[in-house]
Amino acid sequence: MVTHKFRATVGKSKLVNRGERVLVCVSGSQSSVSLLHMIWTGLQQSTYKRLTFEPVVLYIDESVLHDYPLDQVKKIKELFEKYGLTYHIVKFSAAVYLDNCLNKDTNVDQYNDKLQNIFNNLSDLTLKEDMLMKLRKRAITKLADLLKCTRIMTAENEHKLSIRLLSNVALGRGSQISLDIGLAVNNKNNNNTSLVTIRPMRNLSAKEISYYALFNKLDDFMHSNFLTATSEDESIQKTTERFVNDLQVDFPSTVSTIFRTGEKISEKTSAIAYCLLCQGIMEVNVSPSSAMEATKYSKYVSLMGVKALKLSLKELKNEETNEKNCNGCKCRNKQDLKEKIIESLCYACTHIIQELESLDDLPEEILNKEKERLQFKKMEEQIKDFLL
Repeated sequence: MVTHKFRATVGKSKLVNRGERVLVCVSGSQSSVSLLHMIWTGLQQSTYKRLTFEPVVLYIDESVLHDYPLDQVKKIKELFEKYGLTYHIVKFSAAVYLDNCLNKDTNVDQYNDKLQNIFNNLSDLTLKEDMLMKLRKRAITKLADLLKCTRIMTAENEHKLSIRLLSNVALGRGSQISLDIGLAVNNKNNNNTSLVTIRPMRNLSAKEISYYALFNKLDDFMHSNFLTATSEDESIQKTTERFVNDLQVDFPSTVSTIFRTGEKISEKTSAIAYCLLCQGIMEVNVSPSSAMEATKYSKYVSLMGVKALKLSLKELKNEETNEKNCNGCKCRNKQDLKEKIIESLCYACTHIIQELESLDDLPEEILNKEKERLQFKKMEEQIKDFLL
C-alpha cells in the first residue's frame, strides 16, 4: 500500500518525464531513507513498472551547526554506495556561500564562521529553525541548478506537512502555505523556472512510513537540531508539534483534516512579489486595515508611546528612520541597506533580519540582488518623467 501510494503520487499528471534528472534530498530521517529505498526499488522493477527518471542523491552536511555523531557522514556514504546511485555530500556552509560548492577541496572554515555568526545572532529558537529551513531551501535549489536537475524530491510526510502548515500561519507565512506543502511547486523566483519541487511522500502518514522502514529493515540517521532537548514552549514549531500530536491522540483524523484543508488554501493574486530571503510569496498592496499593518502599528505604539497614536503608519516609519540617523555617522550606510533589504522581505523574514547585528554574514547573492533592485528602482525614477 505504501509503495502504491508513492508510485501513484509520482505518476500523477506525469510530474517526472522519462530521462529527467531528479535531485533526491536525503537528510537521514526515516522518511527520507524510505524515499530513497522506494526509488531504488522502483529502478529494479521490470520494464513496465520501472521508474524512468535519473535520480541524483543529495545529502547536506549540517554538522557546522549541530552535534553529529563522528561516523554520521561515513554511514550516509555507505548507504548511498550500497544502492549504487549517483550521490553528492556537500557541506552546508559551502552550499550557502559558494557558487562552486561541489568542489570538495575548497576550505570552508571562513564560511563556517559566517554561518555560525548568523545563528548566534538569533536568540529565538523559532527564528533559528525558520532561518535554517530557508537557507537549506536556497542551498538545495542552487545545487539542483549546478547538477542540471529539473526536479527536486523531498521526503516530508503528511504529519510533518500538517505541523508546518500551522507553524507557517503562526509565523505570518500564511500566503506561502501552497508553496510549502504543495505536491508540485514551480520555483518561479529562480533563474531556472522549469525547476519543480515534488513531495511524493505527502500522502503517507508517519505510522505508514514507520512500518515500511520496519519491514524493509531500514535504519535512519537522525541527528540533533535546534529543537532537540528543548521544552515545548521555547519555539512556535515545537508548540505546534505538541498541539497537533495531542489532538491526534484523541482525534485520529486531526492530521489528515489539517492537511486536506491546507491543500485548498492558495494565493490567488496577479500582483505577486517574492521575498529576497525565503523566495516565498509576498503580499503587495496590503490594505491599511489588514492584520499585518495593524501588527506593525502596534509595534510602533509600544516603542514610541502615546505620540505614535497621532501619526499614520507611513509617518511612523519616517519618524523611526530619523531617530536612527546618527548625524552622518558611517554606520548609517549599513543601516540604510538593512532598511532597504527589509522592504524586500516578507513579514516573517523581516523578524529574522532585524535580529542580525550585521548583514555581512548573509550570502552574497542576497546582497547583490538587493543592490540590483535598488539600481533598477533608481533608474526607473530617473526616466519616469520621460514616459508617456
